[in-house]
Amino acid sequence: MLAFVKHLLPRAATASTQSLTPAAFATKAAASKPSARPLSGYTLFVKQQLPIASKVPGSTPNELMRQVAAQWKGMSEKDQKPFLDLSEKSRKAYAAAKDATPKKPLTGYNLFVRERYPGVKSAGLASNTAQELLTQLATEWAALDEAAKNTYKSRATALKGPST
Repeated sequence: MLAFVKHLLPRAATASTQSLTPAAFATKAAASKPSARPLSGYTLFVKQQLPIASKVPGSTPNELMRQVAAQWKGMSEKDQKPFLDLSEKSRKAYAAAKDATPKKPLTGYNLFVRERYPGVKSAGLASNTAQELLTQLATEWAALDEAAKNTYKSRATALKGPST
């Protein structure tokens, strides 16, 4: 198999997956290996078609991708729908899982930056980048006395809630 396209293939790109319908293949491909981000309908189609297209002797990776891309463009919306539907379903599941992931609690410094950033941004020059503004805020934080820092730190502790 060509190394260029090998990463696009699902783990089980065998004869058993080549005989599946597009919807069944897409479901199996999505379930075989969870990805960091949901796959697009086109990517699911490519995963199904590359094992078939790669059997053409003498094809280069560019030619294979051109053939598969031409197939996708030539498909009707009805034929693309199973791939697009599965892609949308996986996007929603990914978003739900991402929202359910517990967020790291804010620190006193985070609260300080969140409170001061809008004022520093509006008072600064239009050419100030976010990096410059954050550097200025870091300098201000370092110059704060411990009593002021403890105010932010205690607010952060209160936001965390009871410790477990």
